[in-house]
Amino acid sequence: MSISTSPTTTTTTMKVINIDEDKNFVNKRGRFDLFATKPDIDDDFDDNGSGGGGSNNGNGNQNDRSLIILTNHFMITYDPDKVIYSYYVKINPIIIINSNNNNNHNYNDQQQRLKYGAKNLIPTTTTTTTTTSTNHNNNHGNELLSRKIIQRLIEMNNNNGNIFHNVLCVYDGASSMLTNFRLPIIDDKLIKFRVTLPANDYYHNEQEFEVCIKLIKTVAYSTIEDFYRNPMNDSYVEVVTAVNLIIRHLLMEKRFLIGRSNFHHRFDKDDKRTSLSTLKELAFGISSSVQTCSSGLQLIMDRCCTPFIKPFMMNDCIENFQREMFGGNGGNSNNIGNHHHHHHHHHHHHYHHHQQQHRWNDFLRKRLEPLIKDYYFEVCNLKRSRRYRIAGITLESADKVMFKPNGNEQQQQQQQHQQQQQISVADYFHQTYGKLQRPDLPCIKVRRGKNEFIYFPAEICHIIADQKARKLSIKEKSDLIRKAAGINPFERLEEIRSSVNELIQTDRNNYLKEFGFQIATQPITIRANVLDQPKLLEGDERPIKLTNGKWRYRKFFQPIILKRWILVKLLHFDDSTLEKFLETFIRNGEQLGMAIDMPIRMDYEFDIATLGDFLQKLKHTYNNGGGQSPLQLVFFIGCNSEWQHSAIKKFGDVDFGMVTQCMRQTNVLRINQSIAVNILHKINAKLGGINVTLDYGKLQRSNDYRKTMAIGVDVAHPSPSEKNLPSIAAMVANIDQSFARYTSSVKIQKFFRQEIIQELDKMLIDLLRAYEMETNQLPDKIIFYRDGVSEGQFQVVYNEEILLIKETLEHYRPGHKFRLTFIIVQKRHHSRFIPDNSKDGVGRFANIPPGTVVNTDVVHPRRFDFYLCSHAGIQGTSRPSHYCVLIDENQMSANQIHNFTNVLCHLYARCSRSISIPTPVFYAHLAAFRAREHIQAATSLMMLSMANNRNNNNYNNNNNDQQQQDAAKMLNYFPATTTSTTTTTTTSTTTVGTSSLSLTTSSNNNDNNNDSGDGILLPRIHYTKHRVPCLDNFDSFIEMSPKMRSSMYFC
Repeated sequence: MSISTSPTTTTTTMKVINIDEDKNFVNKRGRFDLFATKPDIDDDFDDNGSGGGGSNNGNGNQNDRSLIILTNHFMITYDPDKVIYSYYVKINPIIIINSNNNNNHNYNDQQQRLKYGAKNLIPTTTTTTTTTSTNHNNNHGNELLSRKIIQRLIEMNNNNGNIFHNVLCVYDGASSMLTNFRLPIIDDKLIKFRVTLPANDYYHNEQEFEVCIKLIKTVAYSTIEDFYRNPMNDSYVEVVTAVNLIIRHLLMEKRFLIGRSNFHHRFDKDDKRTSLSTLKELAFGISSSVQTCSSGLQLIMDRCCTPFIKPFMMNDCIENFQREMFGGNGGNSNNIGNHHHHHHHHHHHHYHHHQQQHRWNDFLRKRLEPLIKDYYFEVCNLKRSRRYRIAGITLESADKVMFKPNGNEQQQQQQQHQQQQQISVADYFHQTYGKLQRPDLPCIKVRRGKNEFIYFPAEICHIIADQKARKLSIKEKSDLIRKAAGINPFERLEEIRSSVNELIQTDRNNYLKEFGFQIATQPITIRANVLDQPKLLEGDERPIKLTNGKWRYRKFFQPIILKRWILVKLLHFDDSTLEKFLETFIRNGEQLGMAIDMPIRMDYEFDIATLGDFLQKLKHTYNNGGGQSPLQLVFFIGCNSEWQHSAIKKFGDVDFGMVTQCMRQTNVLRINQSIAVNILHKINAKLGGINVTLDYGKLQRSNDYRKTMAIGVDVAHPSPSEKNLPSIAAMVANIDQSFARYTSSVKIQKFFRQEIIQELDKMLIDLLRAYEMETNQLPDKIIFYRDGVSEGQFQVVYNEEILLIKETLEHYRPGHKFRLTFIIVQKRHHSRFIPDNSKDGVGRFANIPPGTVVNTDVVHPRRFDFYLCSHAGIQGTSRPSHYCVLIDENQMSANQIHNFTNVLCHLYARCSRSISIPTPVFYAHLAAFRAREHIQAATSLMMLSMANNRNNNNYNNNNNDQQQQDAAKMLNYFPATTTSTTTTTTTSTTTVGTSSLSLTTSSNNNDNNNDSGDGILLPRIHYTKHRVPCLDNFDSFIEMSPKMRSSMYFC
């Protein structure tokens, strides 16, 4: 591996250092800051800068062209002599203790309640004071409260020695504060202040806090100059962090912050939100970040969007949810959240007096609770408004939920001399605040301590505005993409310009000037290079004509013959619909070169309890030889749900080694050429065909990719709500020399939600063996494309992954010289590029053309990185992928890496257009997601197995109920179940629990590795020391059957 630097002022490359020759370089510094050599600019542009492609080294493409583009980067100029002062801040609530209290609220109880902070309950105050050792800032839910405390401290300036006089302060809401001048306090001492905060949304009484401040360092702009002169100097990061904080502070004058994005408040006049569903809405905001780039310090400003939960009264939410679930008219659903909420009043006009059309039941509760759990709400009654966090929703209505009033702080004084008696929530509120309008609705549960709950009637619970929504449904995701991409690139850039100008104009206190920097009002304009489109071949080895990254097949390069396949109808389709579907499907297949016979037709009413038995019978019946062709495909139509798809794929991929294809009912009903061709792309690839391949005859000698293995790597993490699911690592690589056929290796990660891959060496060995088996040789070049890694993880990836890869390659076949290139692929960034002239754009939205490469001005000043937009944007603004080369033992030129990456983006089997990331990376996404589906299906089977065992009295009923609940919690996965289900594969009826298939807990023997298909593996549950349920043998549920292991099952 080689290292070099390329200063921004010149194009001269410094002396190359080889890491293999200088081992002490890494050992001395403990890190490896510079990775691959940053190539000379001449590799990418000719002498006049026209983008000729580097004809001087023979590696360029003479037909490449250049393009002037606008960016969303804005230059930042700064005073190199300016210094910013950074202070450490700690806030401790002062807990008040009443030594004479008789209401059971002692110090420990207040500490417990303080632990939950604004999340659940708000501490009250009494008489005697003490401070806690808990850092109040550690709770993200208290960030706004912390900001109010610091603001109050500054307002109390006269009582604190005027230390903030003529000083501008910027606070991050946690533990850091910046000032433009040094505060007049002793530098090395921790100074404490006492701050009194009036009653607010977090504390219903006046509350006192102890604020500790200490100067920890000075931040000098001169470190940026030092960074450009000395690449090993990383102290510039402190300046970048400080400038980021100052800019976000200014943006928050009119907005609130979520992550790195700022949004207008829900009812601001400038807020523009649009509805996503009954409960969620989409808000548009501004994302900002500061980076050091090759042309200097830059602000990247971008338009962003985030889904939020709508503010609504819980009784409205429940009623609309019931109407939606039962197919009624959810007429009021779009109006949820469209009213302002006023505190301290009991709004009877919000409540509807009509009776419920459908009674509240456990079916509705299980589906609504995950949608509202953990959101904050406020209780509105006659006395005051307070905030809580939802822990759940009751099955019983408010007039049936019973509790002891003296367990509730609001009733203590009234009940202290009375005998303890239970009372319903409805009666309690009737006595205390007034009669409920809807006592028939359920209550909202709030956790109090470890095992206690407080109950509130739904009609007094109001979901607070401006809370970020969590998991979205498929329809919500689809609507989000459509609405987020509703403006063209030029409109987007105009919004960004307006936001930058607004930032500058609203700087009334001259924060920018006082802190020593200024922001340009116009974005950076640069010259980009547009690569030639790759040379591809279709059937009969005819060259494909590409137009802006798209093409139309006349014939697949290697079409398959589909002779024996089964069409399984999960729903009823009339004869005319079915005939139209088959005619369209077969006709379009034949046009693409596929020979497709008529299928065997079957009806099957989906039931996960009998699905394995059904597929097992199909396999044994239609794969028993007799001179007939083997069964190639089982095609399910009418597969409308995610859990149905997961179960089908689990049985097909893992248990029986059967190629399956699923299709939704809507696509069957509206079948046309486009839908049919999309499905045929997948089927041809799954069955071993090749849709498109490289035209090696047209490639220049320097771009010959034979004996090259391209590997895509990704780690898929569970969502925050899936706390006990593991992360899944997937590695996909080509097993041919045309990058058309791929194999995968998937592993469960032992440490949840960690990006660094465990067992990476075993995965790589699996792929090398598959490549050697298919090609009878080993690759010389291995090019890794690693997804999902942030810039801060580069060093860890080098230490934990790259070194392990190198070691694995050295020992795999002694004597064979592998050459490694390792490239990071990043999609989660906010750099956008727009043609300066709309005539240079492509498509309806005039986006930059496919093949646009940017490797100057806005890239890293010393690393070998570049942006490549390899696809044509369909709607909205195209997002280029960012690539950073960490190691390059193949000594590829910049053009070679650009072109090879661009070629890989054109070989995705599922469509006839280029995609935004290299094909093996996209396949790694799909493989990881498929493994996730296998685990979900296995868990559902486990729940069913325990239910069957319970019915057969094989296990203790209580234990089974708990295990079922735990398994469901792990997946948040509640497929609708019935007491019995009819299977219509034959004339017989099969009832759940009496299927001939034995659903038993798996043993250590991995019997699914043989293709007999006689055993179905189920998960085991074990419990951690904290009683957290975990699946014990995840790996066995993603272990593919031998037949599927070498196929592109993930297509």
